[in-house]
Amino acid sequence: EGERAGLLLRPGQTRRPTPVGGKLLILLQYGILMTVLVFVAMHPALHRAVAKHAVPKIAASKAPPAPHVAASGLKVAGLAKPNPGLNPRPVGVRKGRVKTKMRAVQGRDSQLTERGGALEILHEVAPTRSLLPERVAMCYASWSECDDKVISAARQGCNVIGWFSMNFVDVGGAPSVKGGPDLACVRKVAKALRDEGLPTTHLISVGGWDQPHPFIGGGAPAVWSAWKSWNEEQAAGDGFAGFDGLDWDVEGCDGGAIPCNEFSIELLDTMGQVSQLAKKE
Repeated sequence: EGERAGLLLRPGQTRRPTPVGGKLLILLQYGILMTVLVFVAMHPALHRAVAKHAVPKIAASKAPPAPHVAASGLKVAGLAKPNPGLNPRPVGVRKGRVKTKMRAVQGRDSQLTERGGALEILHEVAPTRSLLPERVAMCYASWSECDDKVISAARQGCNVIGWFSMNFVDVGGAPSVKGGPDLACVRKVAKALRDEGLPTTHLISVGGWDQPHPFIGGGAPAVWSAWKSWNEEQAAGDGFAGFDGLDWDVEGCDGGAIPCNEFSIELLDTMGQVSQLAKKE
């Protein structure tokens, strides 16, 4: 009987029946174990953990909506090509490519609305000026230079171009902008960089070596007003919003003790105040 029960009994040893109390104890232990398992299985924390690591169900893909075509003919939803009205974020790698993610900036006389995740242009978006990128690689053009060398420098990594150079001169007692590169050529180069997908900040230098110091009659408000009018009315055009800012390059001159080798406190203060006015806008 012992062998049939799977027990090894010694000679003369008999199997004793399990007491009733022992059986009840075993049943109680099984009952407690099952209760604990049911409690753990039903606990909300376990459900959250399972849901967190569960493989998400893949919903049936929907066909994307057809890109909206604005009055200008640009495919906005797909962003098939760079748009002067959309200001791309600066990127680290300087390679010509079509932008797939661009930041829309609302310009003057323009309205933007969002439908289904795509931007729909209701009116033509005005060109906007760029801020300095987080990492600046600035390159200067030579005096009045505007040629393919500027484009080549941008392709090689320059993301800020310093165009050279203009100055503020006295015209009837008020400051006026004089000099600088061929503005039509600057607009052409800026367009070429946009078409190649190379986000570039365009600055215009003021002064230069062996040049008279800027005329600051009327103080910072007059100087800033003169530059702003010139930038918006003469420099901007053809999708180019104008220069993104000023690069103060006020230097000295050959010849010893002459006025352009002296830097007055008034001049330095005016330069700083003009920069503050520019930053506010």
